[in-house]
Amino acid sequence: MNTKKINYGHFTRALFLILVCINFIHIEFIGMIIYVTTNKIIATQQASEFIQTIGTIPFFSYTQTIVLVNIFFFLFVLLMWIEKRKTITIIQSRILTGLSFICCALIVYFLQLSSNSIVLLFIVFILYRHRDNKDLYMFLGLGILLYVVSNSNILPIFHSIPLSEYISWYSSKGRLFLNFIDSVLNTLNMILFILEIFSIMVFELDENKRIKALNEELQHLNQQLEEYAVLQEKMGETKERNRLAREIHDTLGHTLTGLSVGIDAAIVIMDIDKEATKKQLSILSQTARQGLTDVRRSVEKLRPDALERFTLKEALERLILDFETVSNVNIKFVYHIDALSFQQDMDEVIYRIVQEGLTNAIRHGKAKNIFVSFAYEDNKSKLVIIIEDDGIGCQQIEEGFGLHHMKERIEILQGRLQVYGYDGFIIIAEIPLRTGDIT
Repeated sequence: MNTKKINYGHFTRALFLILVCINFIHIEFIGMIIYVTTNKIIATQQASEFIQTIGTIPFFSYTQTIVLVNIFFFLFVLLMWIEKRKTITIIQSRILTGLSFICCALIVYFLQLSSNSIVLLFIVFILYRHRDNKDLYMFLGLGILLYVVSNSNILPIFHSIPLSEYISWYSSKGRLFLNFIDSVLNTLNMILFILEIFSIMVFELDENKRIKALNEELQHLNQQLEEYAVLQEKMGETKERNRLAREIHDTLGHTLTGLSVGIDAAIVIMDIDKEATKKQLSILSQTARQGLTDVRRSVEKLRPDALERFTLKEALERLILDFETVSNVNIKFVYHIDALSFQQDMDEVIYRIVQEGLTNAIRHGKAKNIFVSFAYEDNKSKLVIIIEDDGIGCQQIEEGFGLHHMKERIEILQGRLQVYGYDGFIIIAEIPLRTGDIT
């Protein structure tokens, strides 16, 4: 479809160029007849007889006629070429088209009305260039008026000398040949004019169809964009809900697990050692307040409070100490790396992995000992986190809320999560390191 549309435009432009060439040839042909015939009449000293035959004296000499016709023709073509440029303003376009009309009228005048095919070229140009312009009817009317006037010879100022008067000074064969050439050029000009009008009409219809198709496509794309925008908004809302759900689950899960285990311990020692019970309850109160702070910060889309105030290493050590304090679980933390500090997003994921791993080990695994280790693999291109406990384990692991969001967090960093529950419970998180991750 696009090739067809482009061919219509090329065909229209090609016809217009051919029409310009035919007009130039016809104008030169008429000019040469006037020039050669006048020279012949002067050479044979038949000027008075010629003037008596035509009944008038030419306003310009034959030499001036040839020069002026060529000057105005090339000026006419130049003005059309300049006017076709897209950088000109509407006012400039009107001025250039008006000057083109004046050149066209002068060419007809200097040719002594022997040809008005140049007027057809002007009409074609108006239809092609101004078809979407308000000036179309004004310039088209001027072109048609000039064509009618040049055909009817109603204005005496033209001093019209028919081309046939010049041709009549040749022999019968010469007259036949010259009339044949003139007739062929006139016919070619008229045929090309008709083809050009038809081509412009087809091109216009094709352009309208193309614009209509583009409008329909644009409407369809706008509708798709609107649907996509709605979908993106819903996806954004869902993503944010999931993020907040993960944050709240991680924070509340850790806090409530610690409180639950701590309260159980307080109940056991309450009748035995009241001071120890008070100390335990004080620790639980502090844990609850810290959990509340984390929940508030999660809702406000901030990082965990521990990471806001401390480095990752310090935050993990405090997290482990809190778990050990409220649950009496022994947690061993080992890291075989130079520095435990990464980019902000990675710090948060690591902190949540450890927090969720410890929470699951205590809440579900009933573990008494937990081992947490950090190490590099593959020439420091990957960080491996292992959280292993001696709890009851799980033969058939079902991915709950905690594991699901732990996996989501790791996958965001292009990492991988593996879990095993045959002998206790093991969590292995592999996170590829990006350039600049290690700080």
